[in-house]
Amino acid sequence: MNEIEITNLPGQLTGPEIFERNAPLCMEIGCGYDSFILKMARIMPECNFIGVELERWVLNKLIRKARRVNLPNVRLLRADAKAVLESDVPSGSIRNFFVNHPDPWPKKRHRQRRLVNDYFLDLLIDRLEPSGKIYYCSDFEDYSLQVAGKLYSTGLMRNLSGHSLVVTDLPDYPRTRFMNRFLALGQPIHFVVMEKI
Repeated sequence: MNEIEITNLPGQLTGPEIFERNAPLCMEIGCGYDSFILKMARIMPECNFIGVELERWVLNKLIRKARRVNLPNVRLLRADAKAVLESDVPSGSIRNFFVNHPDPWPKKRHRQRRLVNDYFLDLLIDRLEPSGKIYYCSDFEDYSLQVAGKLYSTGLMRNLSGHSLVVTDLPDYPRTRFMNRFLALGQPIHFVVMEKI
């Protein structure tokens, strides 16, 4: 069974109640019904993966995919990611965070609704283990620049993308359906990769 029942949350998602083994923990925020987390779980079988998604109908589709491939290192949780990070994820416990295409709220008057804001990024940094990484991507360049600027300005994160804080190519990073859709239209994807110092 890949789904974590909210009613049975142990209080901390790193506990042995979630996985039958102790292993580094990675988390995808807003996994949707894409297969990204399943691809990552195959690429990194030495890690446990938790996908967090708020929408039930969306998560149900991914649960069905996860059951078909039956990967022992994947669990899926329907919950608000911010609330989960605040109450169920201990400081310094996550190896990698993956945030792919969060809702951009492109209009300026709506941007305060963006999930990935300064407070949320501070949460991610705190929950990362030393040398843990944050992978972020969006088709909105301004959103990626905002995220990269905040992470870099903390002095707690090191840029792993070369000379630029935001790049449009990240070799070997699994493609999501959103990435493929935008790339087919000739629109670039903007990646941020930072490591906790």
